[in-house]
Amino acid sequence: MRLSITGQVSLSSLRDQLESYVVTLKYSPKCVCRLNFYAPTITPQNFKLEILMPPSRGVHSILRAHALQPQSRIHKYSDFVQAATNPSRQSQVYISRILDPYLNLSIEHFLLQKTPPDSTILFLYTNRPCIVIGRNQNPWVEVNLGILNAGTKHVSLVRRRSGGGTVFHDEGNVNYSVICPTADFNRNKHAEMVVRALHTLGVEHAKVNERHDIILENKFGEREGLKPFKVSGSAYKLTRLRSLHHGTCLLSSPNINSVSQYLRSPAKAFIKARGVDSVSSPISNVDVPNNFFEEAVVSEFGDLHGVEEPMLLEEDVKNVHEIAKGLEELQSLEWIYLQTPQFTFSTKETEDDPKRRPALPNCLPPDLNMSFTARNGSITEASLQYHGTRRHADRQFVNHRLHEIKDWSQFFRDQNLSASDQAISNWLNMLFGQEAAASTSASSTASAAATATMSATSGATSLVRGDEGMPSSTVFVAVVGMIMLKDLERRFHIHGLVDNGVPCFNSNLNSLVSKSMKRFCSPHHLLSQSSCLSPLLPATRVLSLTRRFTMASPPPPSQEKEQDYTLIRPRFIDIGINLTDSVYSGLYHGTQRHPSDLSSVIRRAKEAGSQKLIVTGSDLADSQFLPSPTSYLSSLQSLLTSALASQACVAFGEIGLDYDRLSLCPKETQLQYFAAQLDIVASLPSPPPLFLHSRAAHEDFLRVLSDNGRLERLKKRGVVHSFTGSREEMWMLLEGGWSIGVNGCSLKTEGNLEVVRDVPLDRLMLETDGPWCEVRASHAGAKFLVGGGQNWEEKWKSVKKEKWVEGAMIKGRNEPCMIGKVAVIVAAVKGISVEEVTERVWKNTVRMFGLGEVA
Repeated sequence: MRLSITGQVSLSSLRDQLESYVVTLKYSPKCVCRLNFYAPTITPQNFKLEILMPPSRGVHSILRAHALQPQSRIHKYSDFVQAATNPSRQSQVYISRILDPYLNLSIEHFLLQKTPPDSTILFLYTNRPCIVIGRNQNPWVEVNLGILNAGTKHVSLVRRRSGGGTVFHDEGNVNYSVICPTADFNRNKHAEMVVRALHTLGVEHAKVNERHDIILENKFGEREGLKPFKVSGSAYKLTRLRSLHHGTCLLSSPNINSVSQYLRSPAKAFIKARGVDSVSSPISNVDVPNNFFEEAVVSEFGDLHGVEEPMLLEEDVKNVHEIAKGLEELQSLEWIYLQTPQFTFSTKETEDDPKRRPALPNCLPPDLNMSFTARNGSITEASLQYHGTRRHADRQFVNHRLHEIKDWSQFFRDQNLSASDQAISNWLNMLFGQEAAASTSASSTASAAATATMSATSGATSLVRGDEGMPSSTVFVAVVGMIMLKDLERRFHIHGLVDNGVPCFNSNLNSLVSKSMKRFCSPHHLLSQSSCLSPLLPATRVLSLTRRFTMASPPPPSQEKEQDYTLIRPRFIDIGINLTDSVYSGLYHGTQRHPSDLSSVIRRAKEAGSQKLIVTGSDLADSQFLPSPTSYLSSLQSLLTSALASQACVAFGEIGLDYDRLSLCPKETQLQYFAAQLDIVASLPSPPPLFLHSRAAHEDFLRVLSDNGRLERLKKRGVVHSFTGSREEMWMLLEGGWSIGVNGCSLKTEGNLEVVRDVPLDRLMLETDGPWCEVRASHAGAKFLVGGGQNWEEKWKSVKKEKWVEGAMIKGRNEPCMIGKVAVIVAAVKGISVEEVTERVWKNTVRMFGLGEVA
């Protein structure tokens, strides 16, 4: 590390402090030491060094904050393999001097797979400029591929093997990976390690937030209301034995102001994707040199896991067979694009995707209606209609890989589709980042740059006058470079723009601001009048801007602002809890094992954040004495009517089909009375939502629901709880308007987890279905319940029912306080925070059942 002080110093005093840390200090022009720090010329009277920490902490405390690491040496790749696989090396540290992101991620994967299962590994690396998307993300949603292809700076597109969101890497940030036994994994543990390293470097306002990101808090404390800046995000990969936590820390990125341009896709507004969406945050550099950060992290890792000599890795590690194989896979276009989860593109709102689209550019046919569905990057169905004519795109588009369409105009010709309207082709090239659009943008950028530079230097300006009487100050802003409208607003804190019809940007760019635009709001208000540009301000154009902006009070928060879940405490609604079951009264199979502890069950539920419990009723009291099924149904109808009138009933159920329990009730009987029960609720003037059960009976279940026009009367639909069906069955239910309820039984197998991962958050609900359906250690989802923090942490003692004590839970008896386990697993498989899961699920549940809340 680099130390020092400016001013009069006693070298003997300094040497006394340093020698206790095994540092050799000579009275000569250079300071030679065994620490990895650099000292320039020293004289006995005065010397000057750069100090990165508050001077008040002193040299002694600065040195104490760092574990002294001996100089690392570069090893051959054979040494690396031997060291990595050595079972006696329980703590290992590797620092890559390779800038290839594909190779670094392949090394990381090798370390995950080949290091001893009980070892803990630290891997530090820096990449050349690249955009890294998560394993289950969509590049056409996450990345502006047009800018990526058109940029003069080569920026690679990389898909990693772990989940999480999209990040931008360059030489100004260092990536850290920690691999450890799954039993020891904790999402916050090593993020806190990095924070401690930053603190030793003087970055005292760094902290870990609720999303496990590292943020800089109160960097500009005098400006109230400013959100913290994110400097590090994390992603995870968990296996049965090994877990990986990797993150990136922005230290001194030269591209900090252009990152957002790369991560704004113009196609996103037209796509409904099943994959994981990124959560955008304001970002900042820490302003610490890379080598200082590496040394500080290695030191903190040594404090946690034991000091190890870091091994430096060079390009020759790609000769390791497993790494070479991984490198080839990560570099392949098949991995980058064909791993994309299914998504649908549509220029118009649809029933499945009713979100509002931006207005299409004026150069497009006003009746353009184009849509296609792509699975694993290949188009599976398509439709194209404009000028009142349907083009038979369903046949021509199918089985084509989206990333292999280099030019939509040529593609239309090859498929014998009309390409007479070049604007459509140009627009699609721009949306999906095809090479034709990239080359066009690159050439226009070069010409625009010359014009822009000339305009800026000659001082040619057009002014926009402010509103009469508006209290404001004016500022002249000159911008030459690639910039997005929102970036301009953020950088210069411009809250008002008044336009009197004067072009806001250089007329050579053909970009005008609408006269009705009174303030900066959304980039898609800017459209080209003569060339078919993105709904976003074209970031691939170089803008020359010398304008007068009105500085007014900040506008009210946008209603479309993305929800920030980081400060929300998880809250739950258990949609299925059988509190009337006798086990909550201490009665098991007719034997009283302990006193009723129902009040303790409810108290624990409250402590766990369960604010609402929807209790499932099982039968009518003394129903066994009713003379016939008809009498039973009649009594059930009377009960439903009175319960709805008293507002005690929020749903009708549990009813449905279960072909795994035919020994208890034959199929024909189930079908007959499921239909009869549905007719009871469908006959009501305003039927409540349904609480349904379907196991191994999917086809009959859907058929009975839709028979006799029942769906037309069941407007509120309902939820299919304890879902354990296939992905295809899940999507059929969603298409029918039903929601999906998940509990421990929904998380048993890897196949179950894949289905849960694909359930849209806005159609998901959580439950325990207690006293059954607990998450057991043998379930596939249980591997995510490790450590503390946002992972599951057991708070209550559990005992056998025969050894019951006041306040204890009963082993094998599920309770509503265990709903947090379900939320943690769902969040893990979806690669998002627990807070986002619980808040979105809360709103879904309130929208369906009311419960005295507002969604």
